[in-house]
Amino acid sequence: MSNPLSAYHEISIGAILDEFPELVRLVRGSRDCKVSLPCSQESPKANGIVFISDSRLLETALGSPVSAIVIARKWADLASKTDDVKLAGKTVLESPSPYLAMAKINARFFKPVDDMDAVDELRIHPSAIVAKSAKISAGVKIGPGAVVGEHAVLGPNTSIGALAYIGHGTTVGSNARVHAQAYVGPNCHLGDRVELKPHCVIGSDGYGFAPDAKNQHHRIPHYGGVILENDVHIGACTTIDAGTFEPSRIGAGTKIDNHCHFGHNIQIGKNCLFTGGQLAAGSVTIGDNCVFGGRVTITGHITIASNVSVAPLTGVSCSIEKPGLYGGLPPIELRESQRIQMSLRHLPRMRRMLAKIVKQLGIENETEG
Repeated sequence: MSNPLSAYHEISIGAILDEFPELVRLVRGSRDCKVSLPCSQESPKANGIVFISDSRLLETALGSPVSAIVIARKWADLASKTDDVKLAGKTVLESPSPYLAMAKINARFFKPVDDMDAVDELRIHPSAIVAKSAKISAGVKIGPGAVVGEHAVLGPNTSIGALAYIGHGTTVGSNARVHAQAYVGPNCHLGDRVELKPHCVIGSDGYGFAPDAKNQHHRIPHYGGVILENDVHIGACTTIDAGTFEPSRIGAGTKIDNHCHFGHNIQIGKNCLFTGGQLAAGSVTIGDNCVFGGRVTITGHITIASNVSVAPLTGVSCSIEKPGLYGGLPPIELRESQRIQMSLRHLPRMRRMLAKIVKQLGIENETEG
């Protein structure tokens, strides 16, 4: 199997410092140091650059053949006092956030293999089906078998992957990336730099059926589409249903993980984070800057305030009106929820003790008022 890191070129530490002066600063070593690949904290490699966010792994990095180490600012004094023999020519950088530095530096200098590269250098593949009424801007790439519907609009430098579908009247902003086999239904709007991972579904009909007197169920058409504002990321196999009449909306900068579902008429604010397995029923309103752990489930027609964080496996069965940390079913303040969970394993023993006390008091046959 080919190594996806083998194609990288040597990058000087000076280039990294010049590109991100607010993010990294030289502590030890030389700007002329060259690195050719990023590597993990647990397995630093020769000619590599490693980002240390766990202090327990700092000693491992210092004793490894890695060429450059990015450490947290609070460890800068330790690195500056380390003897030259132990550093063995390594270059050390400090950062207020090694994790953020890893994200930005790797994305800029060590980009993974891009599945949006043109096939056979063809900007629009001959097997793609593009409606004559569609508007295709400069720099757009459309992969094999993709479909772009009537009156769709694709902004500059946007990429549409193989077998992806862009529906009738849908608009896509600039520098967006719709990966292979993603579906975007009619009358949706994707902002600039939106990214849709493979097999996600944006703007399918919501789950709406009207029963008649014979208990037969009749589908309710959905007209609203979906709006994804700028810089939204949608993970693989995630579904966002169209609004019934008005659009479902995902706010700018919100990032959604794989295998999530959001029902019709959802309204989500800016810069929220949703991790894998999130389920939200229809007509939920969520504020800005919220964070949801894995497998959180949200019932329909409720409101969640801005700046709320919800622990994994929480069942949100009622509105949350104040910022804070929540967990449990129904959601309560996280620390209280954790205390309850810790107490559950003691319940059998407590029940036996209570039975003994009740028997000794002679009230085992009494019932409450």
